[in-house]
Amino acid sequence: MKKIKTLINKKIFSFKTWFQLKWGKNSIYLGFIRAYSIPTLPTKVELIYSHIFVKILRFIGGLSCLLVLTKTHLMLPDFLHFLLSVLASIQMTQIIIILIIKFFYGLYTIIYKKEKFEIRNSPLN
Repeated sequence: MKKIKTLINKKIFSFKTWFQLKWGKNSIYLGFIRAYSIPTLPTKVELIYSHIFVKILRFIGGLSCLLVLTKTHLMLPDFLHFLLSVLASIQMTQIIIILIIKFFYGLYTIIYKKEKFEIRNSPLN
């Protein structure tokens, strides 16, 4: 508090310096920064999930989910109706599987890898 008052008196005060002084060492702020930097997927799943072909299939699957859910595919032939439905169901299954993996890996990380949450060795300090 004393540092803030001296900065105000010297008129070198800005919002950035106030925020750094006020929240820079706050444990909640540091906790959010640290938790955001911890990966939520195992490395092998992350490599598969970030592959270019998987990204393209995720885009096509998301587009087909959007078309199926909004029912804008009414003018298409029956074969494309079936194809869009299959792609949408595969996409929804993939999303559910990834959410389950993230949930259980997050619990595993919290319970068994507590050293990842320590801030002492963090480059943030």
